[in-house]
Amino acid sequence: KTPEIAGDSIYKHVSVELKKYFNPEFLGRIEKDIVVFNPLGKPELIQIMNLRIVELINNLERNYPIELIIDGAVKDYVLSKATDHPEYGARLIKSKIEKYLEEPLGRLINSQQILEGDRVFVELQNDKVVFLKDPTVKSQNPEEIKKISAKIRTVKPNPKKTR
Repeated sequence: KTPEIAGDSIYKHVSVELKKYFNPEFLGRIEKDIVVFNPLGKPELIQIMNLRIVELINNLERNYPIELIIDGAVKDYVLSKATDHPEYGARLIKSKIEKYLEEPLGRLINSQQILEGDRVFVELQNDKVVFLKDPTVKSQNPEEIKKISAKIRTVKPNPKKTR
């Protein structure tokens, strides 16, 4: 069966069941608003997850510039945690990204273990998501940024020599 035919048969079945509980006048008003949703497949769930991860990375670039590189195994792990209840569809993807990526990353940023300018690799090790800083990239220590900006503000222009 094609998805349209399968959707039509589901719609017909639901219509028969609705007629058992609601009067025809009420059903006449809502019938055009009934939509049959098919379950999402893995490709659609992957696409939704990738969109959410792009949102996370874009938000980081705007608010706290670090380079975040997420390994494919981490994406697979988060997706498996988000789809362990298929009846919820894609609803769990956002909460699992928050749980396994955003919240631990936020704690590392707040504790200054990750600083602006860092490159961070997100990997899966022993069924745990881990965040690894790239030691070859020099981060910008917030205290040094404050000192540099304070020096810039206190520098006075050289007075022009008068003749």
